[in-house]
Amino acid sequence: MDPGQSRIPVKVHRRVCILRSDDSIIIEEVLSRKKLQNDIAGRLTPSSILIRPGRTEPIIAELLKLGHTPKIIQRPTL
Repeated sequence: MDPGQSRIPVKVHRRVCILRSDDSIIIEEVLSRKKLQNDIAGRLTPSSILIRPGRTEPIIAELLKLGHTPKIIQRPTL
């Protein structure tokens, strides 16, 4: 490896949902909800978070309650 290069640690997540928004304020709203803390696996970027497997429904319900209209994209079943 070139001395000028450094390694970037990468963590692979399987079977998680990614909540992504063009407006990072929406992500902040979700993160600020105490009742959703156990549903969130982590933050990827200022505008995206990881949702734990099987925990998407509470997040979607909260987004709808806040007046947002989430677009849900599901991976096709293989």
